[in-house]
Amino acid sequence: MSQLARSLGITPSALSKRATAEIAQTGLRELEFVWATLTRMLGTDGLTRAWLNAAHPDLGGRPPLVYLTDGEASDLGAWIRGSLLGEHG
Repeated sequence: MSQLARSLGITPSALSKRATAEIAQTGLRELEFVWATLTRMLGTDGLTRAWLNAAHPDLGGRPPLVYLTDGEASDLGAWIRGSLLGEHG
């Protein structure tokens, strides 16, 4: 629960008390978008996990998973959307 809350950028207490609050729902939708989009593109959960854990040059050499664990899921989602639109190499 604490890792999920951190990825949403809220406290575990806020998530457990107000999981239906707009901030929690927005973050959960973003996590779902990231996972579903990557899995659809890559084909399997295993490949999605591998992609999330591998360093990525377009993300400053950071693995994309860092964005999720640091509460920056919306930033990763925005990067993925930009990639889908051809904004990234």
